[in-house]
Amino acid sequence: MPRPIKRYENRKLYDTVAKKYISLEEIARLVRAGEEVTVTDNATGADLTAETLTKVILEEQASRRRPLPPQFLHDLLRGSGKFVNRNLDLLIEASLRRLGPVRETLEELARLRERLDKLEKLIESFEREEQHGDDTKQHTQ
Repeated sequence: MPRPIKRYENRKLYDTVAKKYISLEEIARLVRAGEEVTVTDNATGADLTAETLTKVILEEQASRRRPLPPQFLHDLLRGSGKFVNRNLDLLIEASLRRLGPVRETLEELARLRERLDKLEKLIESFEREEQHGDDTKQHTQ
């Protein structure tokens, strides 16, 4: 569920979860930490999320030494399907590269769990045999 942020007439942003006013930089930190946010106008209830996130990006770009590449900005303004498809492909490729090691690690964990389960069963069977052997010695005495 997205984290609700209210924008008041004075343009201040209020985080309803943390119960405090926050800045655009704090919204950027929330989003980078994996939170989804929704920004609504307190008086009208209008959704201001896209507008606010755009302001976050613009403020960050103004303070960066290396702004976004002009070609990216041109494509963004054109809003072409080519822009969306190309950047979506790049995002998917980057995500898959990040997930590759995670997937390999999860597969290795699954193999290790299987081996651990087999080892535990083997130990249990040895313990049962040992206990059975002790029971047999007691009966023969």
